[in-house]
Amino acid sequence: MKILTRIGLWLGCLLIAVALFSLLFIRFSSPGGDVIWGVYIWVYRITMMFALPVWFLYLPLTVKLKDAEDSRIWILLVSGTLIGPLSLTIWCLILQLRGGDARAIWQGDPLAGSTAVYMIFASVVGFLATAIYGISLKVIYRLTTVDKERFT
Repeated sequence: MKILTRIGLWLGCLLIAVALFSLLFIRFSSPGGDVIWGVYIWVYRITMMFALPVWFLYLPLTVKLKDAEDSRIWILLVSGTLIGPLSLTIWCLILQLRGGDARAIWQGDPLAGSTAVYMIFASVVGFLATAIYGISLKVIYRLTTVDKERFT
């Protein structure tokens, strides 16, 4: 599979993962489980603002690993799940080193939640994106190898 195809696949998987996360977040956090589309779009935009820079951090790994066979699927899944919380931790440490209030950075606003909650959200989005990417990469790889074996 070509590099641009894998990059496009990775971007599509990120968009699907953020859409799923936003839908689940609104579904479980709203009373009665109703989905309000204005709030859904707002959550989707906020999640994409944080997920897209992490997508760029993960991009070299998607370019390097051409398929999801053997242990590569586990490398993709573990690294994709951990890269969001790790980048959030590094960002909080940078803010603290630049003179920010450690309590405000790590514990956050009482109404919005702490950094630990956002690390869990980041790992959920990362897990969803890499799971969708790994499964689709595995399916595409197997389909292309089966087609090559069939015609030779």
